[in-house]
Amino acid sequence: MKVSSRILGLMAALAAGTALAGPPSVTVDPNKGTNADTVISNQAIATYEDPTGTPGNTSGSVTSNIVTTTVQAKAAFNLTYTTGGDSATTSTLAGAPAAYQKEVVAGQVASFEYVAVNNGNSTQTITLGSQQTGGIGTIKFYSSAPVDPNNDGKITGAELSDPLNIAKEIANNTLTVKPQGDDPLTDKVVETNTGLQNFFMVYVVPDVAPGTKVGATPVGTGQVFDAVSKTNPNQTETASSLYLQYNQVTVYSPTVDTAPPKVTPPTTPPTTPPGVTVTPGTTPVYTDPNNPNTPILPDVAGDVQKAYPRSDSETVAADSVTFNNVVTSSPTSPADTVLLFPTDSSGNPIGTNNGDGTFTLPGDVKVSFGGTGVTLVTGPDGNKYPSVTLPAGTTGTTPSASYTVTVTYPDPDTINPVPVTVLIGADSSNDAGITANGTTTDTIYPAAMKFGDADSVDGSVAAPGTVGDTPTKSANPSATVTFPMDIVNPGEYADTYTLEGYVVVKKYDGTYEVVSVVYSGSGITAGTPVSRTVPLPGGGTTTVSVTPYTTSSVSANGELKDIQASVTLPAGAQAGQTLTVQQTAKANYSTITLTDTNDKITVGAVGSLTVNKYQGVNANATTDAAGQAAKNVFPGDTLKYAVLAKNSYNTDVKQFILKDPNSAATSPFSYAKADTVTASVSLTYDTGAAPTTAANLFYKLNGGAWTAVGTGGAITIPAGTTVTSIEVTSLYGSGTPTDTTGVLPAKATLRLDISLTVK
Repeated sequence: MKVSSRILGLMAALAAGTALAGPPSVTVDPNKGTNADTVISNQAIATYEDPTGTPGNTSGSVTSNIVTTTVQAKAAFNLTYTTGGDSATTSTLAGAPAAYQKEVVAGQVASFEYVAVNNGNSTQTITLGSQQTGGIGTIKFYSSAPVDPNNDGKITGAELSDPLNIAKEIANNTLTVKPQGDDPLTDKVVETNTGLQNFFMVYVVPDVAPGTKVGATPVGTGQVFDAVSKTNPNQTETASSLYLQYNQVTVYSPTVDTAPPKVTPPTTPPTTPPGVTVTPGTTPVYTDPNNPNTPILPDVAGDVQKAYPRSDSETVAADSVTFNNVVTSSPTSPADTVLLFPTDSSGNPIGTNNGDGTFTLPGDVKVSFGGTGVTLVTGPDGNKYPSVTLPAGTTGTTPSASYTVTVTYPDPDTINPVPVTVLIGADSSNDAGITANGTTTDTIYPAAMKFGDADSVDGSVAAPGTVGDTPTKSANPSATVTFPMDIVNPGEYADTYTLEGYVVVKKYDGTYEVVSVVYSGSGITAGTPVSRTVPLPGGGTTTVSVTPYTTSSVSANGELKDIQASVTLPAGAQAGQTLTVQQTAKANYSTITLTDTNDKITVGAVGSLTVNKYQGVNANATTDAAGQAAKNVFPGDTLKYAVLAKNSYNTDVKQFILKDPNSAATSPFSYAKADTVTASVSLTYDTGAAPTTAANLFYKLNGGAWTAVGTGGAITIPAGTTVTSIEVTSLYGSGTPTDTTGVLPAKATLRLDISLTVK
């Protein structure tokens, strides 16, 4: 963009939306009459002395009927300048008043304020049209002055598409202006309508030769009263009827220009964040020459470049983006040395000049200049400045030189960054002092991300892994546990995110099952399962299938609060373990990856321990109701007992010992012949419940020492031993149990069989 000091004031006023006209002096036609639909009522009354009363009384009174008159519409309107004064002379471009003449750089926005006047006595609907000269293009009408979204002192055509400006556009180019005074249709409210409605005509100045004058006029269509037909037909302003009201813009161009390079659109443009649309051929894109993962969108007309860097692999070292820029002069310019520096809106150098071609700006931002033709020269203020050399111009040629700008800024990945905007100035050495003759804007939109537990108050998350919701929850097998999660995007461009999570669950059979976290919430969709290598608590790894989930786009400085991370425990989950929910959130464009591991699940115990005893006479005991029924026995008969202890819990039962008999009063051994007692023990599991580590069986007789069970589960009873009790237990691994280390494994049944001959 080409800038000169003589239009800086005009540009500042334009960017701020300041009207160029003086105080409003437009008034409504004083002869407009009473507002339409006003109902005029009249009723007569007579008071008199009632002749039937006492002479001199005043009680006589009578009223007439009421007559009413409703005022009809007599419409009239006008579009004019804020100071009035539209006439036959303002119906041409040359007749624009001085307050409606501006110098504006091509590609920037011209804005002029007008007034719609309701000179009639009824509500007026005015449709806004336009006439133009000079190839202006699309003309828009605004309810208030357009704003400068990036506050750089200039409003570009692209910035008219910003939501802040779109909200100002007048719907259907139609104004509804109430008549001056009170509206009779609102009988319970008294208004003081002015009969005036200000609006703005806005257009982008075309890219035509400097000095060219262009302009436009709003053209209104509204109702105007016809005295012959007594109706209010529509009438459109013309140069001779109601007059037009032109504005005039002189297209301006300075002698030095620095701007983004003109980029040849690639066949496949670089990937950009969600919401950043790039169309080959209309919005060329190039990548940071030092970082091909950073696309840069140059807008030559708007004289701004926008960079969307991805995240790097660390969060400590400063990040940087390198922009390509070009300095040009006119074909009639002499040879020139152009100084380069960061500047403010007034064109003055800013920051600390480090004397080596770099500048330090507030916020730990560093700006450096590079390129094959960039050299250091001493400026008029005695400081060293990077510079490029331009040859003298010749007819048909435009001298130019390329340079790069590298902007280095603190790593923003997990903080709340703001756009890093640097205004680069180019100052010709052919004039005095150091004031930029042209500027270009390089803007970086950093990425950042936070992921963690949702806060119980407002759903926000203060930092990755922050504990908000209860981080440890208890649940039983087959239950589903849900953790509210939150993604915050403090960055400056929209992004989508991929969520993955898993829990490694130990089962009561000693194996491990990896359960995927299921994510739900607004805009969250499940993807195709992917293979992941997961570490196991006991050592080693396993390869499992994990389902990734993709979120909808989260806007810059936005938040996704309604994420639900759910884990369904398998039916065979072993009780007593505390499971860590491993969660990962990755930004799909910026590539920032964060984890959350503070959420945990403690598996509860469910089930019971049962012991049942069965008997058979001269036959094995049946483990049913018949086996528990009373029996008849004769001396010499063989009694066979089966004692079954079943652990249906989802965890091992510790300190387990099965003993027979329960007491001396219930001892069958008192009735056994000597040397006729035999016993065996076995351990079985529910289907699929056998642990990977087998349990070894042990027994002891008469309260003695623990002894390992023999082959086939045999319990050895030495000859001549009088049995008073048999105790059995099991132990994982090697060694010998104690009375407090025995276990009955989860889902296991320990069976003790005893046989004796009745005395």
